[in-house]
Amino acid sequence: MRNRVYYLVRERMGREAIQLDLADAELRRLSLAGALAVQVAHVDDGINEMEKDTIARAIRAYWSLAPEHAMIVAEVAASEASRGLDNYRVARELFEVTTEEERVRFLDALFAVARAHGKVSFREIESIRNIASLLKLSHEQFIDAKLKIPREERDGL
Repeated sequence: MRNRVYYLVRERMGREAIQLDLADAELRRLSLAGALAVQVAHVDDGINEMEKDTIARAIRAYWSLAPEHAMIVAEVAASEASRGLDNYRVARELFEVTTEEERVRFLDALFAVARAHGKVSFREIESIRNIASLLKLSHEQFIDAKLKIPREERDGL
């Protein structure tokens, strides 16, 4: 179990006797996605409640989880579990278990997380650019996702 977020989500669900109608492979995927989303949220000095809620909403949308279950994944990912994770390894593992279309849609989720507290900062954009590259998405796919954020909501760009 190299995915620390997945391990801690399973542990918490076991401790709280929560049963999900979700395959283990899907839980691993959403743990990887949650870990990368939290990396974007942490770029600007930590993660706030709006960002955590946005991560939970994205997880709910992608995996059709109940709100309370999606929040558990977001909370675990936002905890110390995601600090110090190797973005390269996490992104590589997510790449291996997703389609290109899913990865492109994931960029929208990452920009939503960055936008949760107001303007999307240059540092957040660069973090998402790096994740997009690690997910083997093209620069054009990254730009298309970025341009969905109105210019006035992007700092300095």
